[in-house]
Amino acid sequence: MPVILLTNDDGFSSIGLLAAKKALEGLGNVVVVAPDKEYSGMGKALTLSKRLHVNEVKLADGSKAYVVNGTPADAVLIALFKILKGKPDLLVSGINLGPNVGMEDLLDSATVGAALEAALHGVKSVALSYALSRDPLKRGLKVSIKELKPSMEALRRIAKAVLVNGMPKGVDLLSVNVPPGGWIGVKVTTPSRKAREDIHVEENGGSFYVRGWDLSVYPDDRINTDVGALKQGFLTITPLKALFPSSRLNLNILLKGVGQL
Repeated sequence: MPVILLTNDDGFSSIGLLAAKKALEGLGNVVVVAPDKEYSGMGKALTLSKRLHVNEVKLADGSKAYVVNGTPADAVLIALFKILKGKPDLLVSGINLGPNVGMEDLLDSATVGAALEAALHGVKSVALSYALSRDPLKRGLKVSIKELKPSMEALRRIAKAVLVNGMPKGVDLLSVNVPPGGWIGVKVTTPSRKAREDIHVEENGGSFYVRGWDLSVYPDDRINTDVGALKQGFLTITPLKALFPSSRLNLNILLKGVGQL
C-alpha cells in the first residue's frame, strides 16, 4: 500500500489531525508524525535551541502516532530520515483549523511549511486548511468531526487523485482551502499578493496580540486568487513549486546593473 505521512501545525491532539487521518484511511498506510503542540505562524522554521525527542502516543481513536517536541518542519525531517527512513508516497499537512491564503500565509504558515519541507525532498505534498474563524489567544478551540466532514471529503478526493495520477507537471505541492459550510464549486487559484492590514491589537499596558483570524483580515481580491475565490465560497486549490528560480535573462540584467558584466 502507499505510505502517507501525516502531520500538522496544530499539534498531535488537534481534532483536525484526527479528521485527516480518518479521511485518509483506506488510501494507504497512514503514518502520523506531528508536533507536540501548536506551532501556527512558524513557517518552515527548524528548532535549534533544544534537543528534539520523539515519543509514541495514542491518538483519540487508539492508533499510534509519533510526537516530536519541535516544529512541523522538524517533524517532517525526522519522519523522513529517522522513522520512515525513506520517501513516503504522499505528505499531508492538516487539517489546519484556520485559513492559509495569500502570499503572506504561504510564507508564514507552518501547515504549508511542513508541505514545503517535504516537497523540497521530492515528496508529493498537500496542505489542507479549513477556513473557520478563530482567536489565536483562545485555546481548546471547539470544532467537531461533523463540521470537518466537507474538509475530510475534499482531502480524501485530492489525496486519492495525487496518489493515482501524481502531481501536475511543474507542481510540487498543493495548498487547499475549504470554506466554512462546504463549497459551491472548486477553483484552481493563484496566491493573492495583497498584504494583510494591521492585525495586531493593542491592550492596556502597551502589549499586542494578533486579532481574531478569519477571512475578514484578508483584503478583497480577484476571483482567480485564493482569497477572492474562498471569500465567494469556492474550495481553492493553489498549485505551488518548492523553488522559484529566476530566469537567466533577468540575472544578466541584474549583473549588468551592478557592473559585473
